[in-house]
Amino acid sequence: MRVGGKWICDPRRIISLQDEYQHSVSAGNQNIGDVGNKCIIYISGGSEFEFANQFLDYAMVRMLEIHNEQEVRGHGVKRMKQEQKSYETCEVHVFNPTGMEPPQPREGMVVHPWGFRPTDKASMGSGTDNAATPTFKTILDTITELGHLDKTISILALDCEGCEWDIYCDILDLNASFQQILFQLHGTPSVANDFFTSMRNAGYVIFDREMDPGGAGDVYNYSFLKLAASFFD
Repeated sequence: MRVGGKWICDPRRIISLQDEYQHSVSAGNQNIGDVGNKCIIYISGGSEFEFANQFLDYAMVRMLEIHNEQEVRGHGVKRMKQEQKSYETCEVHVFNPTGMEPPQPREGMVVHPWGFRPTDKASMGSGTDNAATPTFKTILDTITELGHLDKTISILALDCEGCEWDIYCDILDLNASFQQILFQLHGTPSVANDFFTSMRNAGYVIFDREMDPGGAGDVYNYSFLKLAASFFD
């Protein structure tokens, strides 16, 4: 499914796992980590608010379908907003270092006033809040602050204008699992081969690749999906 100019894989399953997770929590299951998977999405850069809104709209409709409510095609999003259903869909975390706010705040979207930087690029910012200077934090600092260490992140979508060639090592070294990673890649630096080899060794496969229409011919959107180790046997 195309969301905010990026392709994601099997969003129906993402929402179905979220529903299983929520049902398990509601039932007081002590081993909630064994049932379903909480839907957590990180997005930074690009059409981040468009991505967040489109995915949350889809998630609400999909949740209605799961619960066998009346036909929702075409008017499901509006009806669910009106009825204020208690279904929890996803946590969509938008990271924007410029301090830009979404056109319209909504439930499920959390905006953070910082962007991502590689661990070895401290010159980009120390993570201190300063309205005059964009704020950046490492991926590790971010997931620690948000309480997502040891959690599974459903989607990480990242467009950081070139920092992807440095930050991918931080992402793969984390004690966290990213089911899908959507990178916008800029140019072809000398580390490009190492990047693709490292992604493959970490269990990621490419399921979509396309040139960014707004780029200069050397900007591509790549979508990666993490597969079980048995897939590569």
